[in-house]
Amino acid sequence: ESILQGREAPALHPAPLAFAADDKGSSGDSDSKAARRYFHYDRSNFGDRFDGVVDRFGHQVTLRMNLDFEDMGRPEGKEARITRFRTRAKQVIEETWSGVHALRSVCHGSQENFEARVVVDTSGKNPHQTIYVHPDIPGARSNSTNWKENAVEWQERKSAVRPDPKKPPVETTFYQRAAAHEFGHLIGLSHIHCEGNDDRCYGVSGEQKMDIMGMGSVVSRRDYEPFIRIMTRYGQDTLPASCNKWKLVEPGDR
Repeated sequence: ESILQGREAPALHPAPLAFAADDKGSSGDSDSKAARRYFHYDRSNFGDRFDGVVDRFGHQVTLRMNLDFEDMGRPEGKEARITRFRTRAKQVIEETWSGVHALRSVCHGSQENFEARVVVDTSGKNPHQTIYVHPDIPGARSNSTNWKENAVEWQERKSAVRPDPKKPPVETTFYQRAAAHEFGHLIGLSHIHCEGNDDRCYGVSGEQKMDIMGMGSVVSRRDYEPFIRIMTRYGQDTLPASCNKWKLVEPGDR
């Protein structure tokens, strides 16, 4: 995943968002926490990768990421081009990752499910990461911080799958938008089967290859680990330790 080399991938920006002291979810006595609706957790809680917001009474957990985009293409039409890309990238990421699973404490029933969503801020202010957008180059792949212009469009990839171990493998077509895949890396996920960019890391079974962190577009339960991190941080402020364990359930299951 390192074919595009227009610019060295920058380090994660460590500066946290500015929250009021009682909005960080880590200060105040137990009474104030019991009455609070929103718990904000800045990037310092999650390896500088993203921010988390938990709406306690609205039963919603939000993973927020601020992204800046820089067009590495020709000067002509650059501003309009990056504006279109920025808008489309936000749409692709949010619709792919939001609302796939919900989260529930092991101590609670379905009425306490937290619906999950992703919000991408593309204003460029205090970004968690900068994305460099390159012209489409045949044969090149996007990586976590260097994306091709077509990263927001559906691309197909063919790979052999063996649905029946007694029969020969069958060539199968998988569809993916690279921006959604690379966002998974930005929030800390590796490829579905292994670290690195070997073909096998994108999956060895049909199920793995279908995953967003493989070759496909399915956001599996494994891929929601960053949301579990947010809820675990929230649980440190609101739940006894025995209840601060989270499971994934179907969204809207109440």
